Amino acid sequence: AYGALAYILANSFIRGWTDTPTHTIDRALELAKTAVHLDPSTPQTYWSLGYVYLMRKDYKKAEKSVANAIKVAPSHSDAYGLQALISNNLVQPEKAIEYAQKGMRLNPFYTWDYLYNLGRAYYTLNRYEQAVEMLEQASDRNPNTITVKTFLAASYAQAGMTEEAEWEIDQLLALNPNLTLTQIRQTLPMSDPEHFDKLAQDLRKAGLPE
Repeated sequence: AYGALAYILANSFIRGWTDTPTHTIDRALELAKTAVHLDPSTPQTYWSLGYVYLMRKDYKKAEKSVANAIKVAPSHSDAYGLQALISNNLVQPEKAIEYAQKGMRLNPFYTWDYLYNLGRAYYTLNRYEQAVEMLEQASDRNPNTITVKTFLAASYAQAGMTEEAEWEIDQLLALNPNLTLTQIRQTLPMSDPEHFDKLAQDLRKAGLPE
């Protein structure tokens, strides 16, 4: 329960759903640490801690937490999914693909975020047709996920699918009318500013406000 609440607070931080972002992400870390302290025998507590560390852009501690989750449960597919997400934010797309595909092999009933991580990695590799394919599948599974739509809009823009990119931005703003490039820059835990600049350029082209 502590881990789940930590995850919810970290999501509130990343999506801009809090008026006190610093307090929210600090509280998330406190709760995640409590979860691991109370039950270090389950991978989910380490997963939650790793996710919170990622949202705080503490990549080394995020990777260490996920490694602990795998140590406790070597077949825990979501740990590999989180490794894929960490790798994407570290601009390591080949690793992200490897981890996402391993998680999908371990759990054939995988959720949308595995497809998202594949699509995001393909976007980074400039393989836009594959990025669109994976991100569209992720969106079909969860049509209300802002990060999926963000990278799908950018992939559409790079693929020359201007109308689709603009429509995707409209859908993003319907989900979060206050969404801006500034907010995404502040909350998306990407390690490389130049990589974000490329994303921002594509989103700007698609119509996302500054």
